[in-house]
Amino acid sequence: MKKHETYDAPIKSKEELIFHVGFRQFVGRPTFSSEFINTDKNKMERFLHAGRFSVASIYAPISFPPLPTIVLKRVGEDAAPAVAAVGSLKTVDPDRIILKRVILTGYVHLFLPRPRFIN
Repeated sequence: MKKHETYDAPIKSKEELIFHVGFRQFVGRPTFSSEFINTDKNKMERFLHAGRFSVASIYAPISFPPLPTIVLKRVGEDAAPAVAAVGSLKTVDPDRIILKRVILTGYVHLFLPRPRFIN
């Protein structure tokens, strides 16, 4: 999926969007990730970046690829939804691995084992 060129607002991962996949319509909260050809692990992205293709993973009704996909986002309560992204259905894979990078901070604690004797 690729962000539509007329849509300027940022699209966060896990934000509620309306999906039109083929003839089906449903609401979902996708997780965006980048696609790597050499591996089966994919890096999670926090936003859908403009001018770059990303993969949106959601739990949805099963559809068979390739189906055209239009993603809409509601701007306000009473406003009509705007076209946020377009693309096509890639695959139906529940075992897709999405890795999230986490930076660990803190101090290293070293615990030395003490010998224990039972009398």
